Amino acid sequence: AYPLITFFGNILCHLPIPLPPVSRVALVSIASSIATLFIVYKFSQRVSKNTFFALLTTSILAFSHLFWFHAEIPEVFGLHHFFVAATIDR
Repeated sequence: AYPLITFFGNILCHLPIPLPPVSRVALVSIASSIATLFIVYKFSQRVSKNTFFALLTTSILAFSHLFWFHAEIPEVFGLHHFFVAATIDR
């Protein structure tokens, strides 16, 4: 995951986005955390066959302080969450 986040961070650092470089690298973690929430929603909906339960499960994760605490740090935690959710979803 480290080479992948370094690669994506390097790409975002060279794009003309009006943000400091550390914020551009943090966008990789935030985008992968949002993708994780989408995967968790789809997985919960497929397993439970209930939209309310899927929304509830995703909302609990989405409003969790610890989830976003690790998601906004420009480290591999957000990307790791994405890979774990994608692996479990299969």
